[in-house]
Amino acid sequence: MWCETVTTKAGITKYKFQERYVDSYSGKTKRISVTLNTNSRQAYKIAQAELQNKIDLATNTDIAKDMTLNNVVSEYLESKRAFRKSSTQYSMDNLHKQIMKWFPADILLSKLSPYIIQARLINFLASIPTTIQNWPLVLLDNH
Repeated sequence: MWCETVTTKAGITKYKFQERYVDSYSGKTKRISVTLNTNSRQAYKIAQAELQNKIDLATNTDIAKDMTLNNVVSEYLESKRAFRKSSTQYSMDNLHKQIMKWFPADILLSKLSPYIIQARLINFLASIPTTIQNWPLVLLDNH
């Protein structure tokens, strides 16, 4: 943490306490700051606590820890409902129902792994008749 002296347009001297941290989503270094009126030891401790709170909020990766796949898909569909035609929304709702048949409704998003997704898709493909399953190969063989 470092402190810079800043003078406002009114000529008042303030102290800007700054800190750098690495954003967990982008991997980039970001900077946050808190401006206080004094440069005392007490202000330094207050600034340090406020900066740490800001960093904790910015790097909070536990947001999806207790969200289920069903909740995430439902919230997404609801957020886009006003921008879609009713026929498109009907198709999206049916797709949501189909996805929830493949995956347990209570599976946590943080526990969803590529292995689980692949296993579910393999089970789904195994349930499809082989004539439908191989239609992309049939199309390629005809050309």
